[in-house]
Amino acid sequence: MAWTFKLVEGTTSTVDLNDRVTYFVNVGGFHAPPPPRRTSWGGESLNRHGADLVERVYDNRQIELNFQIKAGNASALGTAVQDVFAILRKADEYQRLGVGTLVRLDYQWEGGGSIVSFRVLEGMLDLGPQLHTPFLSPGTRNSQARLHIPAAPV
Repeated sequence: MAWTFKLVEGTTSTVDLNDRVTYFVNVGGFHAPPPPRRTSWGGESLNRHGADLVERVYDNRQIELNFQIKAGNASALGTAVQDVFAILRKADEYQRLGVGTLVRLDYQWEGGGSIVSFRVLEGMLDLGPQLHTPFLSPGTRNSQARLHIPAAPV
């Protein structure tokens, strides 16, 4: 049993980032620290000492997911990378232009339980420095892929 991490766009497009066939989340590779708080103060003037707390909200959560991408050949590896880029592009288009449908990151224990969803605002896929090294099988594996996602609650 393991955690599942899925990038889901609407109800039709899904990329399972821990399917253990093409994508493998590294041990300890999911980081979603609490979002930073943003506070607003008001009421300061020359006739008054201090200020009042007007609003307290949370900024977007910064999620990082470290995973591996494996494939049988260079073409399949390229397709797996393009699948992740395509769904991140859809998230960006929805956020900026209102085109398409909402993209979310679903996080769930395999086999059941509640789903924790994060609204993906945009994303950056870092393929790491090991993409073209002689130490790995050329073109079939990327062991240092890193996904950075600014996310909001769904």
